[in-house]
Amino acid sequence: MIQFVIFLCVLVSANAFSKEVADLFMTKMDQVGEACIKETKASPDDIIELLNYKVPTTQEGKCMLFCINKAFNLQNDDGSANKDDIFKFVDRLSELHPHVHQQYRTIVEECLNNDSIKDEDPCVFAANFVRCCEEKLD
Repeated sequence: MIQFVIFLCVLVSANAFSKEVADLFMTKMDQVGEACIKETKASPDDIIELLNYKVPTTQEGKCMLFCINKAFNLQNDDGSANKDDIFKFVDRLSELHPHVHQQYRTIVEECLNNDSIKDEDPCVFAANFVRCCEEKLD
C-alpha cells in the first residue's frame, strides 16, 4: 500500500508505486496501525477491506481511514483536509514517479474541490475522499 491515499488514495491505489515507496508507507503503517485499530475499534473485517484496497463500509472502518490520515497529516483533528501536507506528499511522490505526478495532483485537487464528498463526520469525509480518488484513478 502506498501513502498517497490518501493518502488514502494510497490505500486504494497501492499497486501504482514502487516497492521503496510501499516499504516507506508500511513502516509508518506499522507505527500507527495498531494504535488506530485500538482507537477506532475497527474489526478484522474492516482491516481486511482496507488490505484488499476497498473503502470500508462500517463507521469504524471509515474512522480507521481518518485515523491513518491524521497520522500522515492528511487530515486535521477537526476532520478537514490538510491540503498543504497532502500536496507536499504528492510532490514528494513525484520525485520517484514524475510521470504520474500531474495526474495525482489533478485527482487530489478535483476531489478536494468536490462538494459532494464533504461531510461533517471526519470519518465519512475520509472515506468519501478515498472513494473519489479511487473512482478517478479507474
